[in-house]
Amino acid sequence: MQTPIFSAQLSYLVFNPYWNIPKSILTQEILPLLEKDPEYLQKNNMEIVSRFAHNAPVYAINEVNIQRLYNGQLHLRQRPGRKNALGHIRFIFPNSHNIYLHDTPAHSLFKRSKRDFSHVAFVSKSQIHSHSSYYAISQNGMRQRSAKY
Repeated sequence: MQTPIFSAQLSYLVFNPYWNIPKSILTQEILPLLEKDPEYLQKNNMEIVSRFAHNAPVYAINEVNIQRLYNGQLHLRQRPGRKNALGHIRFIFPNSHNIYLHDTPAHSLFKRSKRDFSHVAFVSKSQIHSHSSYYAISQNGMRQRSAKY
């Protein structure tokens, strides 16, 4: 698969985002890990939901709902926090490729020369700090969206 080339304007930032886990990652990576370790979802701060929305109902982690994950009837997301794969900030610039930039909890990976550890096309070495992001919002006139968790 070739990496798309496009340009888009940054629309807003999400602090402490949920990670809505794509179906391909769910089926190819997480469900096999769950089969090996029944506590995998709890250990990784994940929850089963009916849809990817901030106010989506959360379902109990049990055999019935896990089967519904396998069947595609329910979805999986990772709650905000220190283990969240998106880190503490997500940059949103709407585009047809569903591409966005985000932080990472694995800052040690920046010390390596090889950077293809994720499902992303590139990883920036820039460290992201909340105060500099707020400054960018005020200087560039972007609107700020806040979420309550």
